[in-house]
Amino acid sequence: MGSRMAATCKKRAIPLLVFNRTREKAESLVAGGATWAVLRRLWHHRWKSYSRCLPIPEAVEEAALGKEGFLSRLAPGQLWTELQYG
Repeated sequence: MGSRMAATCKKRAIPLLVFNRTREKAESLVAGGATWAVLRRLWHHRWKSYSRCLPIPEAVEEAALGKEGFLSRLAPGQLWTELQYG
């Protein structure tokens, strides 16, 4: 979702489950108390809402509809928000 937004959530004691295709980019969040999503496809079992912040439409499409896409796993009542850059 973006490191600045995640840091704000942590300051407000909002629990975070994080995943990045490059784990090293999320290490500072994990060191600060966020939980690493070992398997990104398992996120839906724990959360009522889900936010992503991806840089380009192709990345959003892959994440939503790709091999491990999350849209097929949304439960009734779960909320997905896509936060856009710029």
